[in-house]
Amino acid sequence: MILFFLAFHFISIICGGGIFSSSCLAQDASPPAVVLQNSTLQNPVSKNTLTYCMEVGPQNLNPQKASDSNTFYVTRSIYSRLLEFKKGEFTLEPSLAESWTVSADLLTYTFKLRKNVAFHENMFFTPKRFFQATDVVFSFQKMLNPQHPFYSMGKGDYEYFKALDLKDILKDVEAVDEQTVRMTLKKAYAPFLSLLAMDFASIVSEEYAKHLLQLKKTELFEDYPIGTHAFYLDSYAKDKSLTLKRFQKFWKKNIYLEAVQFEILADEKDRKAALISGQCHITGALNYNSIAEIKKQNNLFLVLEKPGLNTSYLAINTQKKPFDNIRVRQAVAMTLNRKKYIEQVFSNQALLARNLIPPFVLGHNEQVSDYKYDPVQAKKIFKEEGFEDGTLDLWVLPIARSYLQNAPQLAELMKEDFFKAGIRLNFIHSDWPQYLSKTKNGEHGLALFGWVGDNGDPDNFFSPLLTCAAVESGSNRSRWCSREFDDLIEKAQSSYSNKVRSDAYRRAQLVVRSGIPHVPLAHAKIFRILRKNVQGYKIDPLGSESFEEVKLLK
Repeated sequence: MILFFLAFHFISIICGGGIFSSSCLAQDASPPAVVLQNSTLQNPVSKNTLTYCMEVGPQNLNPQKASDSNTFYVTRSIYSRLLEFKKGEFTLEPSLAESWTVSADLLTYTFKLRKNVAFHENMFFTPKRFFQATDVVFSFQKMLNPQHPFYSMGKGDYEYFKALDLKDILKDVEAVDEQTVRMTLKKAYAPFLSLLAMDFASIVSEEYAKHLLQLKKTELFEDYPIGTHAFYLDSYAKDKSLTLKRFQKFWKKNIYLEAVQFEILADEKDRKAALISGQCHITGALNYNSIAEIKKQNNLFLVLEKPGLNTSYLAINTQKKPFDNIRVRQAVAMTLNRKKYIEQVFSNQALLARNLIPPFVLGHNEQVSDYKYDPVQAKKIFKEEGFEDGTLDLWVLPIARSYLQNAPQLAELMKEDFFKAGIRLNFIHSDWPQYLSKTKNGEHGLALFGWVGDNGDPDNFFSPLLTCAAVESGSNRSRWCSREFDDLIEKAQSSYSNKVRSDAYRRAQLVVRSGIPHVPLAHAKIFRILRKNVQGYKIDPLGSESFEEVKLLK
C-alpha cells in the first residue's frame, strides 16, 4: 500500500510539472492547460516515424473551430468525416458514410454509416461503444443549435459553419437508427456533399463529450481530441512539436507509419537545415531560392509542385475610414504594381490574380477588367478625397503561407508603391494568433491575406470571404456586404446545373470588381520538398495533409 501511494504520488508530480504521455495521468488528475513534452527533433519516436517540419503550429485541435491550414494538417489525421476527398484530388469518396442517397427534391440526404468504427482513447476516456449515428447528430447539432448543451463548448465560435451560413441551409440532422443519419435542408444547396468532406465537418464523439461533462472537465474536449482516424494525439509541446501515433483499431488497413511528428520551426533557415540534415522528411514553407537550391540535390530530395488552389490578396476593411470610400479603395488598387510582385516576391512561380478564384475553377470570369497600375492617377484620387500625404496601416502577414511565402518582402515593395502615390505605409506586426483574431474583429485597415480552397468548388472562396454572413463570422476580412452579390451566390448554390452556377459566379465577380473589397494578388504554385526515402506522399490541392498512404524506406 505504501509503495502504491509513493508511485502514484511520483506520477502526480511529473504530470503536474507538465510532461505528458498517453498514459501519464489518472482520470481524476488535473492536466496542464497545454500538453507539454520536450521537442523530439533529435530523438524521433521510432525509425518508422515521419517528421514533418512546418512554420507554425495548429491554432487549436478542434477542426470545427479552426480555419487555418496548419491546424488541418494535424486534425485531418485525427478526425474522420462522413465523406473524404480522394488523395490528391477533388473527387468525393466514402469515409464514415459507406453510401448515401438524395431525395428527388434535393432536400433530404440519407447516409448509411460504416459499422464497427472505433474511437480513440486517452487517459480520461475509454469508449464503451463504436461510432454510431448519434455521434453525427451531436457533431452537427452542437454547431447548429445555440440551445444545444454543448454549443458553448466551442464558445459558439464555429467560424466556417457560420461563414457558410449553414444555419440557414441545414434544417435538421437526425438519427434514423444506429447506422443511418438523415440530413434535411431548408433549400437546395449544390455544394452540400463537398462540405461534408471538409475539416469543419469532422465527426466527434458524443460519448466522450458527455463523459467529460460528468467529470466537469469539458475544457479538455478541444486540447485532448478523440477521433476515429488513422492517428491519435500522443504528445504536444505547444509551438515546438506534436506527435501522432498510429491507431491500431483504425478501420482502414495498411497504415505504414508508426507515427507522424510535426516539428514547428518558425525560421525558414531552420526548416531548410533540418531537411538537408535529415532531421525532417517533408517541409513545405521554403522560399523560392531555397527550393531552387534543393532541386540541384536531386539525389537526395524530391521537389513536388502543383498549381495552387489559392489566392493571396490585399484585404481592404470597407467599414473603416478612409476605406469606406470606394474612390480611396480604387486608388489603393491603382497603387499596387502587382506584376512586379509576381516577378520579385513569387519568382514567377505564380499567376497574376484577376479574380478571387483561380482560372481553372468553375465560373472564373476572364472578362473582369484587371486592376490598372497607375500611381499618378492614384495620387490624384487620394488628394481629391482629402487624403494627400496621408499614412495608412498595413498589417503584415507574420508567417510564410503556401499562397504567400515572403510577406515582409511584399510589404516593402508595397511601401515603395504607396510612396509614389504620396502615401506613407506603416507596418503593423503581430504573432499569428493575434493576426487572425484582430483582423477577424476588424481592427485592421489594410491586411495581407490569402485563401486555400477546401473542396474545389467556387462557393468555397466566395461564401467564406465575401458574403454578408461571413462579415458576421469574421472570415470576411474586407467586411464588405452586398445584397446583389449574396443573391447571385445563393442562386449558384441552389442549382445543380454547372451552366447556371457558372453564369451566377461570373456575374458575382463583376459585382466584386465594382465594389473593390480587396485586391487579388497571385495564385501561387504549391511546393513540397521530400527526402527520397518518403514514398506514397501526394500534394493535397485542397491545402491539407494526409499520411495514410505514406511509407518510409530505410
